[in-house]
Amino acid sequence: MFCPHEQVKSFTIVVSILLIVSPLYSADKKVQRDVPVFTNEDLEKYKYTSETSTSINEVNVPGDSTDLNGSKKFPEEGKKKLKRYDVSYKAYEGTARRIIISVKFNNTVTAPMVLDTGATGMLIFESLAEKLGIFERDEGKLFEATSGIGGTIPAIFTIIDKIQVDELEEHFIPTKVSRSLSDEFEGLVGMDFMASFSIEIDTKNHVVVFKEQPGNQLTPGGHDEEWWRTNFHQLAAKREEWEKLRSELYDSNDTSKAAMTVKTGRRTRIVTVGELREFADRQQKEADKLLKKLDGYAIDHAVPMEWREY
Repeated sequence: MFCPHEQVKSFTIVVSILLIVSPLYSADKKVQRDVPVFTNEDLEKYKYTSETSTSINEVNVPGDSTDLNGSKKFPEEGKKKLKRYDVSYKAYEGTARRIIISVKFNNTVTAPMVLDTGATGMLIFESLAEKLGIFERDEGKLFEATSGIGGTIPAIFTIIDKIQVDELEEHFIPTKVSRSLSDEFEGLVGMDFMASFSIEIDTKNHVVVFKEQPGNQLTPGGHDEEWWRTNFHQLAAKREEWEKLRSELYDSNDTSKAAMTVKTGRRTRIVTVGELREFADRQQKEADKLLKKLDGYAIDHAVPMEWREY
């Protein structure tokens, strides 16, 4: 029987079971661990006009009436000054070129994280999740799998309330927790965070420049329409999949019957229908918690109802 205090210990076994039982999982975009190499010509082409060490700078936006896509802008938008943030980074993990930045989680824990354009969202390692108390809190933890270097690995899907990169902040971040990939960093910051900015990399001074982008998009809670629709759809789909598996398991009358044999390392374990049924019950509830948490966040930020359909 699985219990909350054994979650970390049974992490690999449980998810291995689920990967065998049901094809519920779709692979995320492959985590790319190689960071592009920038030449002097690249830097000359994309360099920014002022190489000041100030953390936050203001950039004037031209006052024309259309954006790059030809869309009309509001008159006041042309006068808006957009902020820019210069963030120092560590350039190497051993001999590998990386962009490793400091990220503060939930106002409590600061950790080195790789800025990774090949990752769609946030990924943190188990050690960081333990520091943040994710395994102890009853806030929704959904077992699943993720794909990356080394193939498919077990993971936990959850939501982190807040992250800070220098003066930049983001709230309500869907996050996966997996085993560690390196001793030099504790996770990956993906495109969900970077998409709101134009980004320049100064490889000589080891600085990443985040620039706010002009636009008149509605972004309640800091997220656009696509983000809200995608996350509502994905969480609703996860809940539906667990409900379906749960119903299939309840069709069996003999809960003591061996459902399968699972091998982890040199050990072999018999898993019963009853154990799988209990686990599916809990996972359906975890998916429901996460969906309700997302809905509550949407209500707090007046997200349009049509963005919350699923």
